[in-house]
Amino acid sequence: MRDEDLIDFTPELRQEARDIVAKYDHGPLFTPPSERGTIQVPGVAGGGNWAGAAIDPDTGMLYVGTYRLPFVVTVRRPAPAESRYDFIGEFRYLSGPRGLPLLKPPFGSMLAIDMNSGEHRWRIPIGRAELIPTIQALGIRERLGFPARSWALITKTVMIVVQSGYFGAPRLPAGGTRRIADLNNFSPHLWVYDKTSGEMLAEIAVPANAVGAPITYMAGGKQFVVFPVGGGPLVEELIAVSL
Repeated sequence: MRDEDLIDFTPELRQEARDIVAKYDHGPLFTPPSERGTIQVPGVAGGGNWAGAAIDPDTGMLYVGTYRLPFVVTVRRPAPAESRYDFIGEFRYLSGPRGLPLLKPPFGSMLAIDMNSGEHRWRIPIGRAELIPTIQALGIRERLGFPARSWALITKTVMIVVQSGYFGAPRLPAGGTRRIADLNNFSPHLWVYDKTSGEMLAEIAVPANAVGAPITYMAGGKQFVVFPVGGGPLVEELIAVSL
């Protein structure tokens, strides 16, 4: 957690973010939890998460979806019923000023890493957090990425990406939570990118956000991309897009 990582849409928001951070311990990677609370980045839910990554065996490139969710990790003395432990750990999501994210965008992204050299070739935002009313009110129009899991599928020529719409920890909309069904259908799309440059080639609206990785197969002379949606209040389905 560094000062240069904090949200900086306006000088006022940047200062409010600094005031939030000042309440907790923070520092370089592996700064330990404390009784005061330590800001952990990547947080409990990511950086990279269980959405995994995709590898291109021809080029040695790794494509991994990440999202920026800082958490406060705290240790406390146990209550009498918990006395067999010296300390007990707890964690919670750390929101930024006015319910906005604490860290600057991209809030969700896809990162291309050259596994032969360790070089980060490019990072592109995935998703449209700028569509959220509290961020729209700031007059921001560029893509910021959405803080949710993203799944990548690599082919010989392109990278295909789908994204989850549910976010349980960050309460980005003003006024608290939204219905889970709304969050599971936040700007659902399938995106196609040039896997070499990260340039977007296509943006295809789909009925719902993904909850798992896409696959591709041939059937009847046509190629299909299929990914799962649903869960919670939504019907579990597979969505197929033909190329």
